[in-house]
Amino acid sequence: MIDIFSTFYEYKINKKNYKRYFIGESIIPHNSEINKYDLIATNHWDDREKAYEKAKLIKNLRNKLIPEISQKLNEVHNINLSSTSWNLIIGNWFNQFSGVIIDRLLSIELILKYNNNFNFYINKDWNIEDLIPNDTKEAQDQFTEDDLWNNSFYGLLIKEINKIKGKTNIKICTYNVEKLEQFFYSKKKLFPNFFLLLKNLLKSIFKIYLKINFGNSKKVFVFLNPSISLLKIFKLKLKLKSSIYLEPNFPKLEQYNYNSKLRSWNISEEIKDSMEEKLIKKLIPIFIPKSFIEGFPQIISNYYKNHLKIESKIIFTSSCHYTGFDVKKIWIALQKENGSKLIIGQHGGSLHKFNINTDFEREIGDKVLVHGSELFNNKKSENIGQFWQRINKNNYSKKGNGLLITFVMPRFATEPRCMPIASQISKYFKEQYDFYDKLLPKIKKQFKVRIYSKGDYQWKQEERWIERFPHINIDRGKNCLSDTISNSRLIISTYNGSTYQETLSANIPTIIFWNKKLFEIPSSAKNDFKRLEEVGIFHTNPSSAAEFLNQIWDEIENWWHSKNLQLCRKEFCKKYCDSETNIIKNLSNALIL
Repeated sequence: MIDIFSTFYEYKINKKNYKRYFIGESIIPHNSEINKYDLIATNHWDDREKAYEKAKLIKNLRNKLIPEISQKLNEVHNINLSSTSWNLIIGNWFNQFSGVIIDRLLSIELILKYNNNFNFYINKDWNIEDLIPNDTKEAQDQFTEDDLWNNSFYGLLIKEINKIKGKTNIKICTYNVEKLEQFFYSKKKLFPNFFLLLKNLLKSIFKIYLKINFGNSKKVFVFLNPSISLLKIFKLKLKLKSSIYLEPNFPKLEQYNYNSKLRSWNISEEIKDSMEEKLIKKLIPIFIPKSFIEGFPQIISNYYKNHLKIESKIIFTSSCHYTGFDVKKIWIALQKENGSKLIIGQHGGSLHKFNINTDFEREIGDKVLVHGSELFNNKKSENIGQFWQRINKNNYSKKGNGLLITFVMPRFATEPRCMPIASQISKYFKEQYDFYDKLLPKIKKQFKVRIYSKGDYQWKQEERWIERFPHINIDRGKNCLSDTISNSRLIISTYNGSTYQETLSANIPTIIFWNKKLFEIPSSAKNDFKRLEEVGIFHTNPSSAAEFLNQIWDEIENWWHSKNLQLCRKEFCKKYCDSETNIIKNLSNALIL
C-alpha cells in the first residue's frame, strides 16, 4: 500500500512506514526527509497548453451556467436580479472554485493511472458543513492556505469519484484531527504593512472633504479600492467638483449558520458532461459561500435600510470585484440594477497570454481603464495611462544597493494562470538562487533580496535564502516598495506582474528576467520584449541576467541612459505602462462618461 500525502497534515498520520505518494512538491514541508521509495507527482500544470485549455473551460462554463445559477438563486431569495448582476457577485468565486476542483481532480486522476493501491487519510469527524465558507474571502483562504480544508476536500472528491466510477485503487482511511492541532502552521501573514494603517487613518479624515459638492453636477462618485493615492484623489476632486464617497462604511458580515434546505437546488446535468463538469455542477450549490445563501437576505435588508444606500451614478474600483468584499459586490450589483455605471481600473500588469480574471473584469465593467495604447483593444477599454503609479520619476540612488524583488504564489492552486502554480514555485525559487549565486562577490555585498511580504504561504522564503547564502541581506518588506527603490541603484524584477512596469515607467534602472514557460506573454507583445532583450533589460534565464549585471555594475548610468535603451523603454511604456500622459485629466474625463 502507498499512503497519499495531499497536504502538510499527513506527516503526522503516516504510522506504518508505507511508501509515500506526494501529490506535489508544494505539500512537502521545507527540509522534510524524503526517502528513495517515495513518489512525488509531477505538476500537471507543467503542460501549459493544458492550463490554457482549462482556463478557457472555466470561462466558458461560467458563461454557460451563470444564467441557470442566477435563476436558482433568485428563487431561493425571492428576488429578481439579472444574470449580469449575479455574475458580478459570484463570478470570481466561481472561477476560483472551478479551478480548485479541476486542479485537485487532475491530481487524483494521476493516482488512478497507477496499478498500485493507495490509502488516503481524512479526519474521522469530517463534516461537510465545516468546509463551507462564510464568504468569498474565507473561501480564498481555504483554497490557498488551509491544509485541513484541502485534505478534506480531496477526500470528498475521491468519494464522489468512487461513486461515479465504482471502486478505484484509492481507499479512504480516517485519523483524529486533535493529534494534528500543534502541527498546523499559523495562517498569520508575515511582516504586516503598517503603511496601510496610516493610509486608512488619513482616509478617515479626508472623506468628509471629498463628499462636498463644489459644482452643479448631480453625479455622485463612489470609489471602492481604487488603487490611487490620496494626492491623486485630491486632485481628481478639484477636477470633478462633485461628491466623492471614498470607501464608504459597509456593515461587517456576520457568521452565518449553514442551512442545507436553502441549498437543495441542482444545476442541470448533460450526458456529455465530463467528470470535472459533473463535479462542478454538483458541488456549487453545496459550497457557494454563505454570504450568497444564508446571509444574503440580511445583506439585502441592510441595503434597503439605507445602511449602504448611496445614490451613486459612477462606481470606480480596481480590485473589489476580484477579492472577497462580498457586501461591496452585492451593493455594486444593486446599484447597477438601478442605473449606476461600473468603471474598473486595470488590475496588475495584464501582459499575460491568458488570464480569466482580466476577461472577467471586461465582462462586468461598463468601462475598463487601461494603462497603455496596446491594451486599448475592445470597445469597453479606455487608455488613461498608468493611474496607480506609486514610484516617483527618476527616484533612485546612483550609489545605492541592488535590489532583487521576488514573489511567491500559494502552495495550493486555484484557477490556472500564466504564473508559477503550486509546486512550480520551487522552480522559480531555484532560478532566483542561481541568479544571486552567479553575481560577483563585490556585487553580492551590495545587494538586497526583497522577499514577498504579503504572505509566505508556508514556503519559508527567508529560511531558504539564508540556508544557501548565510550572509545575504534580506529585505522583509517592512518599508514600502517606493522607499526601498529610492535607496537602490538597480532593480531586478523576476516575475510578470506590475513591478517592472512601474520601474520602467519611472525610469528606474531595471533588469527583468523570468522563465518564459512559467510566465507566458501574449503573442502581440513578443516583439516588444525582444526589443527589451536587445538593450539588456529583459532576459529569459538567470545566468544571462547575472552575467549582464556583472558586466555593467560599474557603468549602470551609462548603460541605462544610452539613447537606444531610452528610446526602447519609452516605446514599451507608451504601449503598456504610460505615465507621461496627464493621468488626472484622463481619469476625470473617463469617469464623467
